[in-house]
Amino acid sequence: MIVVDETGFLKADQRASTRFVSAVVDIARPRVRDLFEGRHAPQLDQWLADQPATWKAGIEVTVCDLHEPFRRALR
Repeated sequence: MIVVDETGFLKADQRASTRFVSAVVDIARPRVRDLFEGRHAPQLDQWLADQPATWKAGIEVTVCDLHEPFRRALR
């Protein structure tokens, strides 16, 4: 089972918009498996593509909030 959630990492100022980081947590262990910059489906899609096929095959349950980009990527 994995959980994916995002949080603001660096708040916006006059020069840049807010930067986000997302965490992938392995609930079975429990531990943070990885962090990646961003909060959109392409970033999660890329992170998932980089993971071993055997690890992905073992995922039976995914959990995320109602953030639509993550829901779309996890489908």
